[in-house]
Amino acid sequence: MSIRFVFDGIQQVGAAVWFSPMIAEEVRLIGGMQTTLGARTVIAVLNPVFREAESRLEVEPSACHVLNLGKGAGAYFIDLGAEVPSHLPSAELADSGDRPLPMMKPGDRAFLEKISRMSPELQQAGTRILSAVRRQVPQGELRLEGKRFVERPDNFWTVTPQPREPSLAITLRGKPDRFSSSRVDVRKDRRPYSRLKVTRDSDVEEVIRIILSAKRKGM
Repeated sequence: MSIRFVFDGIQQVGAAVWFSPMIAEEVRLIGGMQTTLGARTVIAVLNPVFREAESRLEVEPSACHVLNLGKGAGAYFIDLGAEVPSHLPSAELADSGDRPLPMMKPGDRAFLEKISRMSPELQQAGTRILSAVRRQVPQGELRLEGKRFVERPDNFWTVTPQPREPSLAITLRGKPDRFSSSRVDVRKDRRPYSRLKVTRDSDVEEVIRIILSAKRKGM
């Protein structure tokens, strides 16, 4: 039997998001801590087992990483592998669920640090979007340019965290009619880009589909 981390007193607060009352000393035992910014502690996990009746979360040690150790009480667990966009071509859909996330690059980490100060719902949304993009574009990296995180080397999408609204403002290469969504409002931006905003986690699957259908170099 493989060794697992077991966390008790867990409460599910959203799709693939759980809250734990654990204290900072307990979080440090997990290891992999990247930053100490803001109020919220964020722990990324892959394929955890949530036992609702026992308020328990179980996860492999290699699939559990502390992204941020916040100053507030408790910690949020986010499952990075919770959902694969259903609109991907079948060949990509078949293997993307089992494909491990590439090693996190500094720019991607900086984006996760930035959204760690936003609401748990937008933290989850931003993490899921980045996870899905990086599985399909492992060579890419978000780079902070001004207030905007730009995908490099091919800037087919950008994302700007907007804490005051709150939302994630996204631009994509391509005209609005390229994306044709009935759930997400895609508008014209500076040529050759379109724009949209993410305000809730329920739109994330459609947003991922739209981002991955943006025009990319060599495609």
